[in-house]
Amino acid sequence: MNAPYITLEDLILDAKFISWVKDPDTVDGNFWVNWAAKSEENQLVLEQAKAIILELVKDVDEPIQDELNDLWRRIEASNDAFDQEKARQNAVGHKLSLIKTWQKAAAVFVGFGIVVSLLFFLLNQKVSISTQYAENQKIQLPDGSFVVLNANSSVSFADDWDEQSPREVWLEGEAFFSVTHTANHQKFIVHTNDLDVQVLGTKFNVNARVSKTRVVLNSGKVKLFLRQEKNQEVDMKPGELVDFSSNNKAFVKKAVKTKVFSAWVNKELVFEDTSLEEIAQLLEDNYGYKVKFVNKELANLTFTGTANTENINLLFTILQKTFNISIQKQENNLIINN
Repeated sequence: MNAPYITLEDLILDAKFISWVKDPDTVDGNFWVNWAAKSEENQLVLEQAKAIILELVKDVDEPIQDELNDLWRRIEASNDAFDQEKARQNAVGHKLSLIKTWQKAAAVFVGFGIVVSLLFFLLNQKVSISTQYAENQKIQLPDGSFVVLNANSSVSFADDWDEQSPREVWLEGEAFFSVTHTANHQKFIVHTNDLDVQVLGTKFNVNARVSKTRVVLNSGKVKLFLRQEKNQEVDMKPGELVDFSSNNKAFVKKAVKTKVFSAWVNKELVFEDTSLEEIAQLLEDNYGYKVKFVNKELANLTFTGTANTENINLLFTILQKTFNISIQKQENNLIINN
């Protein structure tokens, strides 16, 4: 699971955080406690986010359609007022204890799109599925589409999808999607920390880890939207890869062999002029290893070949013979040397 969260909005849209607030005994409980303990700012944001979510949960069983419609009208009609109110709240230290109803909390702290996303989690029974290191899992979604979840990853979605609303999935980590096209051209959206990946029917791979999101399109069409700037979008065609860095807010697009990036679905790793540094990152992301290069120049060596995802030790053997290097395992640490 990745942090930090920069804003309150980031935190209240995290599926695992919402689950923890509703049930503090979940397996992720220690993560949130430890994250809050890192700084006073983290503690403040966590308490504020909990206050909003608990207020929403408290009122969620009450009739809300009229209030929701009114909220949407007010949010759409008063963006300027929202900005002014948010600035005022910042000036007085975000004193959310003054906010007593979920309508006020939503109107002050989140925009229209975020309200919809948050209500999605709270008004629908949510399915959350996670994988461990070195584990893949195939999942069928409510519409018949399939997701293959890579190691050390998680997805969340409602257990029943409204045919008139977008089909939405929240992803942390890496997954391959095979999306079914619907007769009414229903949108399918994958949400990551930074991007919304929007499609109708297609096959594509999404890798959203740390500060970078990578999308590789096998077939169909995809539109990418920045979550914080909906007016900026990138169109993709089959055979294209797009990298987005949250550090510099930049998109990089290029043509690729898509099989290299989705071969893991068939339990195969394909490398084409892949640096050992990139392979080391894959080993950290998918297998939980911490990799250290004693000689930093070794990280720049490039490798072309294949390996089985279920026999990663064979990859170590191949790399050692190919480059005449040593790879020593010490528990979860890998030490690479000449």
